[in-house]
Amino acid sequence: MKYSLKNLNYFVRDDQDVSVVLIKDNAQRFLLNRTGKMIFDNIINCSDTESVISKMKAVYPNVSSDILEQDVTDIFNIMNIYDIVHREEESNSADDQETIEAVNEDDYKKLSDYIIKNMNNKCLISNKVPAYFGATSIRARIMTNSEYYYCVKKNGKFELVISVKPNIENTNVVLITNIIFDKELEFDSLKKSFEALLKHINKNMVKKITKFRMTFLSKTNLEDDNVLLKMMSETGFELETVLEKETEEENLYMYSKYM
Repeated sequence: MKYSLKNLNYFVRDDQDVSVVLIKDNAQRFLLNRTGKMIFDNIINCSDTESVISKMKAVYPNVSSDILEQDVTDIFNIMNIYDIVHREEESNSADDQETIEAVNEDDYKKLSDYIIKNMNNKCLISNKVPAYFGATSIRARIMTNSEYYYCVKKNGKFELVISVKPNIENTNVVLITNIIFDKELEFDSLKKSFEALLKHINKNMVKKITKFRMTFLSKTNLEDDNVLLKMMSETGFELETVLEKETEEENLYMYSKYM
């Protein structure tokens, strides 16, 4: 996999067997052990991961290529999340290849860029501050089980992203927190992908789901021509209740889909 260096505004402090990488722009940091730091340096000095793996193989000839490849991938993903490197897009020869999956570490940076690019009024966005959807913030929420992200990809590119609060506590309800899609996506394609993602989440969630839920803190998001409202109606969501004066000026509209 080819890549390029992006943000080299960082500082590395070596302390015995641990190195601390500090990103100067935002004061974020991550730790590397001795092998991780060696991989980090090789990534900085190369332009493709195959060369990095080859260099690491020369240092650790008795370690399997699969393990070294995974180690390089893990460090590269961390560097990608922190904007130190940029993954070069690879062409996909397959036409209309669609995948439905949970977002993983390979995708955090791409996901962040996709969400920030598609923050439009047609989408359901829980937080309008772009930094909330930074790659490191997304990773932190996934790692702490506070929010999961699922996606539909067409030829390797995001077509629809849904995030949910998982039902890992004493509830069988899954709250949909974000629905992000390209504003140019045709409604029928959006609806089809949305239904497919709900089925995937229902099948793979921690516990049995009794219903999906979405909330809107404003009637302005529920206009008659609203794409989300139309999609919800056609996929089985119904208005369950209205909590009046949830804020000083707005009511909370709660929609649910029973499974």
